[in-house]
Amino acid sequence: MNQELILSPRGRLYISGIYVAAVDKIDTSPSVASDIGVQVGFAKSSAQGLLTLAARRDAISGWGAEWAFWRDFANDFLTALAHTPDTADTQDLPCPLFEPAQGLQLSLRIPAMAGAEYATPDLFAALWAELHTQARAEVTDAGGLKKWLAQTNPALHLLGKVTFHLAENKRTPDFPFAFMATYTHRLTAQDKPVHLPIARALQDYAGAKNQAALRSLLAPVQQAAERSAWARELLDSRRVFQPQAWTPATTGGGATNIRM
Repeated sequence: MNQELILSPRGRLYISGIYVAAVDKIDTSPSVASDIGVQVGFAKSSAQGLLTLAARRDAISGWGAEWAFWRDFANDFLTALAHTPDTADTQDLPCPLFEPAQGLQLSLRIPAMAGAEYATPDLFAALWAELHTQARAEVTDAGGLKKWLAQTNPALHLLGKVTFHLAENKRTPDFPFAFMATYTHRLTAQDKPVHLPIARALQDYAGAKNQAALRSLLAPVQQAAERSAWARELLDSRRVFQPQAWTPATTGGGATNIRM
């Protein structure tokens, strides 16, 4: 990438030389032709550029640290959005919560780049809100949140997925199996799922604002409970939220028969 990403005093992200440029004036020479989408995105708006950057799944290590930083920021937004419930009415699409601590951490971690001195917690919060406005418009055009996320990055459909794990427990001969329920919390830079115990969701989604996200996450567990008495007992007893050591008789209850 032979252009520099710049942050203006007003909080506008743009590429050097094509700030709010007309699309037909953007450089399409062979050396930068592969980056035309990113150029067009940032020429339109900060949010459009960030979402276009997030959609690039190939390596950008040669572009400079600021590009990876801002792509991670956009990916964090998409990850948070992917954990929200799908809705037919995109006007009701909730804006993922952006904690003040996130803005502070980002303002401290931003790499050396033109305009880095303008990066404040309030600026990051404003860009987060701008991403939500842009996403809501694009979700409307795509016909739904899940469809739009799949278009942006197909791996995002893994986020929030609940998995029942049954593994060997060598430490205790009388309980040779270990059971744990997890959910996909985020993706790595290589789009590999990162699993967390489902009990963590009770902490992550604590509070009234996140109840809808928690219900959405637990929906597949509820559906499994409707099809299996074993899963129903696991949910009603709340043992699904805790790691467990099992005997062979316990596994006969149907753990391997649940598909989620």
